[in-house]
Amino acid sequence: MSVLVMLCLLMNAQQPPDIKPLTIGDTVPDITLTNVYNYPSSTIRLSDQKGKLVILDFWSTWCGSCLQSFPKMERLQKQFGENLQIILVNTYKGDSIQRVKSLFDRRKIHTGESVGLPYSLLQSSLLRYFPYKFVPHYVWVNKEGKVEAITSASEITENNIREVIDGKNVGFHTKKDNLAFDYSKPLFVKDNGGNGDDFLYRSVITHYREGLGFTVSHSQYKKNELRFVALNQPLAALLAVAFPKEMALPSNRRYYSGDSAESFKAKIKSDNLDNLYCYEIIAPAVTHAELLHYIREDMIRFFGIVAHIETRKIKCYELHAPNPDIVQYTRYSFPLANYTNKYEKKFMRDVPVSFLVSVLNNLLDCPIIDETRIKKAVDIELPDDLTNQKAIIQALKKVGFKLTTSEKEMEVTVITNQKFSPNTIQNETK
Repeated sequence: MSVLVMLCLLMNAQQPPDIKPLTIGDTVPDITLTNVYNYPSSTIRLSDQKGKLVILDFWSTWCGSCLQSFPKMERLQKQFGENLQIILVNTYKGDSIQRVKSLFDRRKIHTGESVGLPYSLLQSSLLRYFPYKFVPHYVWVNKEGKVEAITSASEITENNIREVIDGKNVGFHTKKDNLAFDYSKPLFVKDNGGNGDDFLYRSVITHYREGLGFTVSHSQYKKNELRFVALNQPLAALLAVAFPKEMALPSNRRYYSGDSAESFKAKIKSDNLDNLYCYEIIAPAVTHAELLHYIREDMIRFFGIVAHIETRKIKCYELHAPNPDIVQYTRYSFPLANYTNKYEKKFMRDVPVSFLVSVLNNLLDCPIIDETRIKKAVDIELPDDLTNQKAIIQALKKVGFKLTTSEKEMEVTVITNQKFSPNTIQNETK
C-alpha cells in the first residue's frame, strides 16, 4: 500500500462523522453530557436514562425566562420522581462554572431558591444534534430514547408530562427556530425572509411567525431612516405603543364599545399564538411624535380599533389599614416582586404600598384607591392563582389591609372599533 493511500485512509478515519440534527421520532444516539453538577457523577449518558422521560432544558445565564422556570422544573422533577429526569443544559462558551455559581449564589440571596436539578455546562457539541436560536428550548426524549417533542416553555405542563410518561400521543406545538434569522435586520430584506432593498417606506403586519423569537425594539435603520419592530407580540402590546397614554391606565379601568365588544376584548387580552402579530415600520427620520402617529394609524387601519380617555363615575375599591400597627412592614432590605404566572411562588418584599396598588390594579376587576397613608415598605404573600380575587383580598387582610367599595369619578380608557362611533354606541362591556 502506497504512502499516499495510507495517508488518505488515516485522514478519513480522523474526520468526525456527519451529524444531522435530530427531529421528532429520531432515536437519540448514546450522547454523554459532561461538566455535570448536582449529580452523583460529572457525566450523564443519555442511554442510561432509558425507561424514563428525559427533558433537556437548554438555558443560559442571560435568559431571565429560563431562570424563572427553574422552580417549576424542580417541582415537576419531585412530582414525577424516577419516571422523569430533567437536565439543565447550557451550550454557551461564556457560561463557565464560575459564572454560573456566582449567578446561582446571588439568586439564592435574592429569592431564597437554590438550584437542585443536575446541570451541564459548555455543551456546544449538542447544537449539532439539537440546533436552536432562542432559549428556553426543551427537547423531550421518551422512555424508548426517541425524540418525543421539541417545545417552548408553554408546553412544559404537568398534564403533558404525565401523558408522555403514560405513552399517550400529545399534540405538541413544535418549536422550530429559524437559525438564519437576524432580528436586528429588517424583515424580508437580503434573504432575511425576502429581498426589498429599494423601498423608501414600509409597514408590515403579519400573524405569528415561528422561529423569529419575541422582541420589541426602536432603532435607527439607516442614516435617515427609523425602524420600529415588534415580533410575535399580543395585540395589547401593539396598542400600548400606538396609544401609550390611553393604555397606560390599569386594565380594570378599560371599557370596550361596539357590537363586537366582547370578541375584540377577548382578542386584545389573549396571548395565544393565533393572536400574536409581527409588526415593522421603517420610515424617513421623523420626530418621535410623528412616528407614533404612523404606528397609531397602522393599528387603526388594520385592526379597526381606537382608544380614547374619558371621565366616568365607576365602582372602585378603597385600600385601608384599620390598624397600622399590625400591617406587615418589610423584614427585608432588598425589594423583590414575583407576581406573574412565570413564578411558582408569588410574593412581594420591601415594596411601597403604591407599587402594591399598581400591581393589584391589573389583577382585580375594580380600580383600587390607596387610602392607607402608609409610607413604609411592606411584604405580602400572594395566592398561586392570581385570577382568584377572593384569595387576593384575603391575602391583603392577612397582612393588615382592608378593602371597601365606593364610587368615584376617574379617567377610564374606552376601546372601540373604528367603524362604530363611541357617541352612538350604547353597548359597552368592561
